[in-house]
Amino acid sequence: MNMNQVQNEVLYIEDDEINLALMRHIFLKKLPSLKLIEATTARKGIEIAKERKLSLILLDIGLPDQDGFTALKEIKSCMVQEPTPVWAVSASVFESDIKNGLNAGFEKYITKPYDIQKIVKLIKNTVMVGTINTN
Repeated sequence: MNMNQVQNEVLYIEDDEINLALMRHIFLKKLPSLKLIEATTARKGIEIAKERKLSLILLDIGLPDQDGFTALKEIKSCMVQEPTPVWAVSASVFESDIKNGLNAGFEKYITKPYDIQKIVKLIKNTVMVGTINTN
């Protein structure tokens, strides 16, 4: 990795401490080249999304201060120049919930509990494309 290259940052907006701890562990052990930034409210996550150039945003649907769909609209409205992929993260696993999430503008819909291998592969394929040498 080029020393001048900015580390890819992934924002995880999640209010549940257990889910945050699991994601921290996933990044530490499986995605150490990425920096995980955390926000426990939609409001804080939106502030961070406006201030930083992020590679990916993981957004919980069921946040206490604002639902993920409303937060998504705010995040998307402030990223006109370089849109960042935003993935829904939810315990709702019904096909209709997933369809609603994708129709609302989430690029992916990740269900809890996480399939760790799948989420690692998806994040690597999304964030690390073009940042690693394939030689």
